[in-house]
Amino acid sequence: MYTCVRDEKKGIGVIYDRKGDYSVMIRMENPVEQYCADRELYYKACSLYKGIIDTMGEGYSIQKQDVFCKRHFHPQMTGKEKFLGRAYMQYFDGREYVSQQTYLIITQEVKRSAFEMYDPKKWNEFWQKVGKVQDTLINEKIAFSFLDSREIKDYLRRYLALSFDEGAYSFDNFRPLETMVRTGDRLMRMVDVIDIDEVLLPDEVKPYNMMRELPTDLLAFLSSVPEAESVVYTQTFITPSQRKENAKLTAMASRKRSLPDPANRLAADDIDSVLNDIAKNNDLLSYVNFAVMVTVRGDEQKMMRAYNYIEKNFYDRGIQVNRNSYNQIELYTCTFPGNQYTLRSYEKFLTLVDSAVCFMYKERIMTSERTPLKIYYTDRQGVPVAIDITGKEGDIKYTTNSNFFSLGPSGSGKSFHMNSSPIKLGLNRPK
Repeated sequence: MYTCVRDEKKGIGVIYDRKGDYSVMIRMENPVEQYCADRELYYKACSLYKGIIDTMGEGYSIQKQDVFCKRHFHPQMTGKEKFLGRAYMQYFDGREYVSQQTYLIITQEVKRSAFEMYDPKKWNEFWQKVGKVQDTLINEKIAFSFLDSREIKDYLRRYLALSFDEGAYSFDNFRPLETMVRTGDRLMRMVDVIDIDEVLLPDEVKPYNMMRELPTDLLAFLSSVPEAESVVYTQTFITPSQRKENAKLTAMASRKRSLPDPANRLAADDIDSVLNDIAKNNDLLSYVNFAVMVTVRGDEQKMMRAYNYIEKNFYDRGIQVNRNSYNQIELYTCTFPGNQYTLRSYEKFLTLVDSAVCFMYKERIMTSERTPLKIYYTDRQGVPVAIDITGKEGDIKYTTNSNFFSLGPSGSGKSFHMNSSPIKLGLNRPK
């Protein structure tokens, strides 16, 4: 494919593409917990992503991939568990659920005008920018880790094999069809969100969507696509030279005004409003691409059900997806980590970063807390999740004082829970 791992610095893997652009990968958690019901957190998440893009600046690109994969729950037990705890976990063994993994890829574009492309100053500048992104994630208290060369190779191979589940995987030939690609017993389809020939987007975009009076992510439906074995949502931001792009927009606005046509006048007014926002708020222009990769196992009917679900939910949010995505292999290769500079001009959409970050996925699925005092409940998918109901023993301290209130119908086990809980019996209490 187009990416390969050739270098490693301080345990951080570096990806090089065929043109010499280099990248690093960060495994991170999205800043907003699913079903948090707090609108301000979505705006803060947009500010975080915009700050990272502004920090990198011109000559850099940010690629974020959210991977949703169907898995089966298998409890990890040591054999020392008591009977009730072991029986509880065995009850959920084999239950299907959707896992989520988020990766942030930072890429620097190499100037190709000179014969020798390596520039030590640019190389040091790249690592300084990566350090700034690292400090930003630490200040925002977001869990993250850099991938080493072994982890990057494993992810790239799984991306090529279209297999994001745990365990073994294998490669197979690709057979492009008219609107999808078949590899082995899997079907893959790339959904290009924005059609640059006919941009059908809402006039106003918010970073969240109201679902029964509950704010959720604008693209929260990607975690529940029917028939889909895996869904990968790739968000690409390429920051070009701002001076050149402003000059191009100014010349385009002048050319549009010279043509006596209502559509041209409207286009000129839109360009003027963008230039005004840039002058007032110092906003950045960026080439963006949003692509959804859907993988199903089986026949084309399953793929059509998954695609129709995605298209309908985008339409409900005022977005008309690109129906002319016949270059499936090209879109697929462009979404490989560190390969975003191979996007063609008809696959990139120039817009302001402020509005584009609203289309970034911002939620994370609830996982077990890192705490020595574990009490297991089930999440909305019916999978056991360990939480610390005291709010004081885990890595994240929610409170310094806790009171308990147990509510439930008669016979639901309120007395047993309060009288026989690990807090009173001292089970799993940290030493």
